[in-house]
Amino acid sequence: MLAAACYIPAVTTGGGQQYAIMFADVSGSTSLYEKLGDQRALAAIEAVLSELRKSTELQNGRVVKTIGDEVMAVFP
Repeated sequence: MLAAACYIPAVTTGGGQQYAIMFADVSGSTSLYEKLGDQRALAAIEAVLSELRKSTELQNGRVVKTIGDEVMAVFP
């Protein structure tokens, strides 16, 4: 089973605008690679990250960085 663990702090810019920054990580990805092998695990993780991107955009957010199985997104 894959799940995304998230941490979302609020940030205020110098101009007074507030943003939420989401850091999400796919939990259990290492064991998934061990169980499924590289290609199947990568496909599963990419599917989860794709859904995270879609959900982020539906909430007017923007994914600003993806590293491996981690996502950083900003919400105005």
